[in-house]
Amino acid sequence: MNISLPIIAVAYNRPASLKRLLSSITAAYYPKDIKVPLIISIDYSGSDDCLKVAEETEWPHGPKEIIAHQKNLGLRQHILSCGDIALKNDGVIILEDDCFVSKDFYNYALQTFEFYKDEPKVAGISLYSYEYNENAGMPFQPLHDGYDVYFKQVPSSLGQIWTKQHWLNFRAFYDQSPKLNPEIHFLPENVFTWPESSWKKYFYLYIVLNDLYFVYPQVSHSTNFGDVGTHFTNTTQVFQVRLNNGKNVNYRMPYFRISTNKYDAYFELLTESLRRLNPELPDSLTVDTYGTKQSSHIKTKFILGLQANQKAISGFGLNMKPVINNIAYANAGSNLTISTTNEYAPTQLAKVQILKNHHQAAYNKAYQAGVAHVLSSKTYKLGKLVKTLAQPWEWFRNS
Repeated sequence: MNISLPIIAVAYNRPASLKRLLSSITAAYYPKDIKVPLIISIDYSGSDDCLKVAEETEWPHGPKEIIAHQKNLGLRQHILSCGDIALKNDGVIILEDDCFVSKDFYNYALQTFEFYKDEPKVAGISLYSYEYNENAGMPFQPLHDGYDVYFKQVPSSLGQIWTKQHWLNFRAFYDQSPKLNPEIHFLPENVFTWPESSWKKYFYLYIVLNDLYFVYPQVSHSTNFGDVGTHFTNTTQVFQVRLNNGKNVNYRMPYFRISTNKYDAYFELLTESLRRLNPELPDSLTVDTYGTKQSSHIKTKFILGLQANQKAISGFGLNMKPVINNIAYANAGSNLTISTTNEYAPTQLAKVQILKNHHQAAYNKAYQAGVAHVLSSKTYKLGKLVKTLAQPWEWFRNS
């Protein structure tokens, strides 16, 4: 396999993080018959600490190049400049300095690159696999369909692979200076609040407008330490996930057109995928199991979501994992219901029930903290407790 796929380590003022990342990259497995380029790109911070780490790093797997920028680019421009390196190669692997990779990540990268490089629906390949829906503040698990990858309209920023063509297509879009508009763009609400340092929100807009997807692994090949930096004011463990511990694995990958494991920008399984698993569902249906979709953008006749609705046409329980399996296997209940769009009323209490059924430790911790907080208030309000319980996942992951 003759592919020029350099690894780019993106660094800014976190020498300890960079050293940890480079150690994990160096310890990974690589084919014996190819040279793997390592590029360490350091944004200007006024300190030489990252440069020293880069210079001291031994790279036995191929050529090493250090790019030390002489002025501060900021995170967005820095990532864009690293993505542009794909234009001189077949593609790139980009890892920010607070990431950490599995030993088999490059093998996974080569296989997915080769398999999906000509798939027009794919806009990138992720090393990372989400276990947390950052839009809903809730846990996320993809279905397992026998393959090692799935597809999602969420751009990866915690370890990603772009082919030269992926980057050319995105750059053409980005260079038109797109603007995000919550009135016309059907994107998760929190994406519109991301700072100007975010490149990811523009890639989000790009893939949604063009109906494109990222390829994601079922078990992650990168994880994130959430060190203090541009987007984290405090260290967080929210994005720490399981790492694949395989070696020289032959990964099972479906063609995009046959996969039933496709998710939208809200981490929701596509309606067409869900109907292939449960043909009894109505055609004109929006899936909103996290309760995060803006009602003004929903045009279907029916909605499947977290709601207590006396006029629901059908309902499902929450016992099975992941939650979407309750619909796939038609597990009867009243927590997830299908109703007409004009009668849709999502409720936070259903989120609490998901945590109670699926993540008891998170629920217990949030319940104790929530009760203490509410009872310490002068006026007891049930709404405060519900709000506290509805998004305790980050507390649990940080504990």
